[in-house]
Amino acid sequence: LYFNHEEVGSSEEAVDSLTQVADTAVMWIIRALLSEKSSKGTTHAEKYLCKASDAYRASLKKSRHQAALLGLSLTCRRLGLDTNA
Repeated sequence: LYFNHEEVGSSEEAVDSLTQVADTAVMWIIRALLSEKSSKGTTHAEKYLCKASDAYRASLKKSRHQAALLGLSLTCRRLGLDTNA
């Protein structure tokens, strides 16, 4: 709900709380999506995209979720990185 209303800060707080209860691949995917959303319209977009790709990698350590694979691929492509790094 916060995510749809441009409340990234509140969304991050909610995800932090939920991660303490259940550290799952989906929580890391949500973190990555929040970082990607934060990258739009800022001069520090590369920093946020790097955080997003790290969150996708953390998600893949939990499980091979398709959204994490796609997110990592697209984020690294936007950054011009090799996904094997």
